[in-house]
Amino acid sequence: MVVVPKHSEKTNVKTLAASRADKPSKQSCITDAEIKFITLANVNEDVGKKRIDRKVPWLRILCSPAVWASVIAVLCHEFPLMTMIMFLPSYLHDVHHYKSTKTGILSALPTASLLLSKLASSYATTWLQRHTTWKRNTICKATMNKNGLHTPGCQTALVSLAPAYSGAVTGFAFFFVACSGIANPIITKWIAQNGTALEWNMVFYISTVIALLPLIVFNVWGSAEVQWWAAGPKASTSTGPEKSTKSNGKPETIA
Repeated sequence: MVVVPKHSEKTNVKTLAASRADKPSKQSCITDAEIKFITLANVNEDVGKKRIDRKVPWLRILCSPAVWASVIAVLCHEFPLMTMIMFLPSYLHDVHHYKSTKTGILSALPTASLLLSKLASSYATTWLQRHTTWKRNTICKATMNKNGLHTPGCQTALVSLAPAYSGAVTGFAFFFVACSGIANPIITKWIAQNGTALEWNMVFYISTVIALLPLIVFNVWGSAEVQWWAAGPKASTSTGPEKSTKSNGKPETIA
């Protein structure tokens, strides 16, 4: 176990506090290319303007097939992942009779593989967007074929559906993930009461079926495009008085 000195923690906190910013343009470490990308990507999201309170369109969110497809996809991907993380040591001990040291090492391998696949898939999807004609929607659906590649899939779609309300949509999705985190160990322990190979096979078969559901749900109803109800106000529909110029050059206020 590595003990981190308290003064080191204070230094890290001070460093993070000094580099914080409430707008991309105020971030000291950001590059011009990154600012340009963020600005263009959020052209309709009032970036850089005075912060206003947004009313979350919960009815639109609850009635959106694309949102529910992403929620189900994230839930179905996280369920077998939680099974693997929480119960792989028990499975290796009960069925293969591995010792605790070997069980710990083997149990860490899937998590390490998941980390590598997340990093590799993120770079791969960026490369596909830049060097192919594939659209973001197509890439997100293609990556759903592999459980370890769901980060650029349903999780990317989750924050792309409504950028202005991504916090609400993501929180809504992970509410169900948290509920499944409570139900998962209860169901698994009920099935694998005796720790036999047959019982553990049943646990992993159920996880496999759940992991396959997003292949149908997300590819049919899922999307990575901004939904119509989440699009920001266009310049042509902005509220308030607008000015137009008459033929004599004087401005005229239009209600």
